[in-house]
Amino acid sequence: AGPLRGIVANDVQAYDMVAYASIRGGIDGVYLQAFGQNPDNWIKWSPVTYARQSSGFPPFLVMYSRSHRPRRAIVSVAFARELRRRGTNVTLFDGSRYTHGSIARGIGDSAEVTRALDNFLRRAYR
Repeated sequence: AGPLRGIVANDVQAYDMVAYASIRGGIDGVYLQAFGQNPDNWIKWSPVTYARQSSGFPPFLVMYSRSHRPRRAIVSVAFARELRRRGTNVTLFDGSRYTHGSIARGIGDSAEVTRALDNFLRRAYR
């Protein structure tokens, strides 16, 4: 199968659960079910923790929508910054014209969203 050539992170909020909880004033719903109430677990299970501690990640396309603004943009841009700081090639897609649902549905339907994904995959698979 070979090495992982790239990662598409489509409108994720769970990059840094401590930041997410701080911005939001806590966690509930699906995030509470997945991450629980213990902040130590939030740190342990947040991708940003590993971005801060390691390097050598494949290229990332980090896409974010306007849903729950400005939270999605804040956590997405901060995660991208950490990856870049460790030498990872990161492409940010500012999907602030889209909602969480429409950015996902836009893949294949929206020229802008599809172009961002196509360009990223083309670079990753050169």
